[in-house]
Amino acid sequence: MKLPNIFDRIIGFYKEFEGANIAGVLAQKSRTFNRFLQWWLNRKRNYFRSSSSKEVLHNRLIKFYAPFMLFYMNARPEKFLGSDILGRRDFFIKHTQPPAVDIGMQDGYFVRELKKNSIDAVGTDCVRLLVKMAKKSDPGGEYYHSFAEELPFPENTFQTAICSHLLEHVLRPEDVLKEVRRILKVGGKIIAVVPYSLEIEPTHLREYNNKESLLAEVGKFFKIESYHEKIGEGHGYIGVKI
Repeated sequence: MKLPNIFDRIIGFYKEFEGANIAGVLAQKSRTFNRFLQWWLNRKRNYFRSSSSKEVLHNRLIKFYAPFMLFYMNARPEKFLGSDILGRRDFFIKHTQPPAVDIGMQDGYFVRELKKNSIDAVGTDCVRLLVKMAKKSDPGGEYYHSFAEELPFPENTFQTAICSHLLEHVLRPEDVLKEVRRILKVGGKIIAVVPYSLEIEPTHLREYNNKESLLAEVGKFFKIESYHEKIGEGHGYIGVKI
């Protein structure tokens, strides 16, 4: 009997698990690998959580992501428009009122998509390289380098603030939400979206795996207008400043 060569095996594996998280698949198939993975994830998360300030956390995250930056620069959201990105994009276009700001914008993809739909929007991110990438993709756009806890805008500036997959990455979500409230106009709203669970992502410092856990954060600063169980691969609230 002829055995398949190594390339056939690799191709077969990727076809079987196309679109899946390979580490997650291996964790399901191997108890030993799963134990190692959980140990590694907890070790990394505790390291990031132990950061004494947002600046220290930022530097640690930059060092962690550094080996992946070349891949990221060649794999922007528009090159991998999966259901998560498209789902969030469509949700933001439907529910955003201008002027808007995307806080933690990454490479500015959602800002560009909002502008394509005649929604005035700007973006901020704490990673200089991502801000540079955003400006390169949209030279006429407004993209700012800043921490989410220290936004470079006056009070009562925006009608909508988007925090997409941001709150799970920061040391103190309440500091971010307080700052978002400051820059929103009276009656302005926040769209807060988070992943369903920690999964295999060591830079997620907390878990929002149900409605109550997210309400506990956002509800301190905003009147909840609506909750959505499915926004791409996450869930979230639309909250209003009163």
